[in-house]
Formats: sequence, C-alpha cells, structure tokens
Amino acid sequence: MIRTIIVSALVILLVALIGFVIATQRATSLDGSPDDRLLATMQYVALDAQTVLDETGDLPNSLSDLMAAVNRPSLNGADIGVSYSRLGPHSVQLCGDFEKRSSGQAIAQPFSDVAIELAPDLVTPRPERGHHCYDVRLESTAMEIRNDALLYRELNAAATAIECSFWAIGDLPTDIAEAKTLAVQERDDPACRALSFKVLSNEAIRYSVVEEATIRLCAEFRRSFHRSDASIRLFDPRTDSRFFELAQERPEAGAHCYEIRLLLPDPPQPSPAIVWDEPLDVESLPSSQRDAANRDGRAIGEVVNVLRLMRCAFTIGSATPVTIQDAIQTIPLDSPVAKRYNCGWVPSYFSNLRNPYTATYEPLDDGEVRVCAQFELAWKHPLALHYYGRALEKWPSSLPELQRSLGEPGLHCFTVQLTKIGSGAA
Repeated sequence: MIRTIIVSALVILLVALIGFVIATQRATSLDGSPDDRLLATMQYVALDAQTVLDETGDLPNSLSDLMAAVNRPSLNGADIGVSYSRLGPHSVQLCGDFEKRSSGQAIAQPFSDVAIELAPDLVTPRPERGHHCYDVRLESTAMEIRNDALLYRELNAAATAIECSFWAIGDLPTDIAEAKTLAVQERDDPACRALSFKVLSNEAIRYSVVEEATIRLCAEFRRSFHRSDASIRLFDPRTDSRFFELAQERPEAGAHCYEIRLLLPDPPQPSPAIVWDEPLDVESLPSSQRDAANRDGRAIGEVVNVLRLMRCAFTIGSATPVTIQDAIQTIPLDSPVAKRYNCGWVPSYFSNLRNPYTATYEPLDDGEVRVCAQFELAWKHPLALHYYGRALEKWPSSLPELQRSLGEPGLHCFTVQLTKIGSGAA
C-alpha cells in the first residue's frame, strides 16, 4: 500500500516536472532568447547611430547624446542593457552581457514572430559567454549627397504640410510655417500627423502658388539627379516621396523648381440608381444557386478591383495601362506615392495567390477601358452580391456603369472612362 502511494507520488511529480519544463521552453520560445533580444537592441542602436550620422555628418559621443538626437532622451544603457562608445568618425562599439557563446548568427529572433537581420559586424562569433563587445562600422555619406537628400526630405514634408492644410481649410496657406500649423487639423490622412522638419530652415525652400490647387517649390541642390543614380539611403525621391514630381531628373546642380498638383476630392456621387443596405445573403437563395452566386460575387468583386487598379495605375503612371500586369508593376510595394492615392493595397492584393483574377481587361481609346467577367446567373443588382449599398457613395461618378443589371448569364463587359485620382474630375 505504502509502495503504491510512493510510486503514484513519484509519477505525479515526474508529470509535473515534465509539464514545467515544457511550459518553460514554450515561454522561452514565445519570448525569444535574452541573447537574441540583446542583439536586436544593438541592431536598433546601430541604426539610430547611422541615422544621426546621415543627418548630421557626425556621431554622438555617448549613448545619452544618441538617444537625445533620436528623440528618446529617457532611455539609457541600464534600461536597454547596451553600452555605447564612439570609436571614430564612422564606427561605434556596442557591448553587453550574453548568457551563451555563439559561433555567429545572421538573424536575431527577439520574439517568436519577429526576426531581424543583423548587420554584418554583429554576426561575428562570441567565443565565450559573458561580456562581449562588437565594433560596428557605419556608412558615411558625402556631404553633397547628404545635403540633397535632406533637401528632398524637407521638400516632401513641406508639400505634405501644404496639402494637408489645403484639405483642412479648403485654401492654400500663405507660407510653409502656416502650413505646418494648419496641417495637424487634417485628421483623415496619418501623414498629416507625422510631419517631420528636422534639419533645414524655412528659408531653404521657396514656396509660391501657381493656380488654385498647384504649388511651386524651389530649392538649391549641390548635385544633379538622374533616375539611374544609385539609391540614396537617407531619403530617395524615387522611393520615399509622396509626390512623384520630386523624382523628376535634374540635369545639373543649382536651383530647381517643382510644380506639384494637390489632390482634390472626387465630385459628389449622384444618388445611386440602385439602393440596398446589406450585401445579398447568399444563404437565402435556393441551395442549387448558392455556389453560382458565390462565384458571381467574386466575379463582380474582380471587375471592381481591376477597375480600381487601372485608375490607380492611370493616376500614378500617367498613361492607360496595356495589361493588368503592367498596371500592377506601375505601383511599387510600400510606395508613399501609392499610399497618397489610396492605392497601397494593390501590390499585396494582386500578389496574393488567394486572390486569383479571371476577369479580362482591354484598353480602348482616350483613357477608356473595358473589363469583362463571366456570370453564371442573371442579377438585377450584381453589386449587391459583394458590397454594402452605402459603399457606392464613395465611388467616383465615373462608375455608374457597374450599377446596371445583368439580364442573363454569360460574359458581361463594363466600359469605364478613367479619371485621375485627386484631379477633381468625375
């Protein structure tokens, strides 16, 4: 009897011990290892140092100076477990206490769902556990390149502030200083609440009004600019600007002006010809029609999304796309220009294998396009298969074509005159 009790107790203890080990391993896996978190912190400190070097041409002497320069003055080495030393004009030393030695790793995983690619100098081995230092070399940027990159960033911020204030008050500001003050009143666009004017003075940029919604910004550049130039790390107008006008080529150094067209709202949409509230409940249809109805819902959704894609590409690329693939390639991934026109959804949507498109597209003359799709059933309100009725209130008035009924099954085509987003045209 006593032996049985002892054996049972040992089994219970063993099960509890195994459960504790599994739970501990799982918690560690979810949180990531302390060494990985330390390496990730070092990576972020190195990136902050690179940013300050890019913007000022110099490195801070201490971690407190670095944190102040990047607007995090309350952080210190004790908080983050990293010590910082300036070794020279383009290098720093980062030290910390590690729990394990390492033969070197290219990726740090501070959390189970986060992986960070480490800088080459942080990949070197740690032969022993304990205190270890990494010497990190940073990239220097020539003064002329840095000056022009900062100027581009300031031009982008100034144009954004002017556009935000234009949206907020319905009129153009008198100068850039007023634009900065008024811009925060525009609540719909996050860019209006995240403006950054860090380095240059207002005098670096000259602002004037061309016409009702067109402005001119001028500045003095130290270098020429060509679209084939190497990428610019600090701020590249080809990839970082909200305004494609700033990516224009400049054949020589010196004064250059950009005329930027501000976005206007689409004209008010006439009352929809078809009125409904909720999308059609496919389950309310006879069971024999439900699968076809679901496929038809995807078909009308495809038609709408291809037309939205074409309007985005027509706006950003300034030409009617030849094919769907051409249109997709016009809109770069994570492009601020695309986000400005609310077209940032395009690259991820059309690259998702769960969103295959079978609709066909054909460019016609003078900005007209035709999109066709196959429907298995007739529908009085085909848009109701996919959309809430109130969604039509935000559509441009160039899309009434999509509100028409489909009198019979088969191939149906929709012809639309493209207009540029923000042009104020219907």
